[in-house]
Amino acid sequence: MKALVAVAVLWLVCALSCAYAQGSKEANAGPASLVLEQNYPNPFNPETVIRFSVPATAQTTLTVYNLLGQKVAKLFDGVAAPGVIYAVRFDGSALPNGFYLYRLQNGTRMEMKRMVLVK
Repeated sequence: MKALVAVAVLWLVCALSCAYAQGSKEANAGPASLVLEQNYPNPFNPETVIRFSVPATAQTTLTVYNLLGQKVAKLFDGVAAPGVIYAVRFDGSALPNGFYLYRLQNGTRMEMKRMVLVK
């Protein structure tokens, strides 16, 4: 039951942040916005690339979660600088097929997206 609640909460957070990000990208298309691009390719097997940029110099993390809310990978953990487009490769060869969520956090800003691993 707890796992089902965790999945529901993660999907809700992702849906809300994705919907908010869609609206904010149109209003704030300038460099003052946090940008987390959809991974490419998606669906992927076994590798994909995630690109992002940040609006301010701050501690930044890019983390991948399964649908149970368990962290499966930390792809970036450090100080990111504005004006740089970061590209991080994710290898899912050790993971089972399925949906995964990836979350970018820069200071107090956060954005989350979904990706699909198909083997």
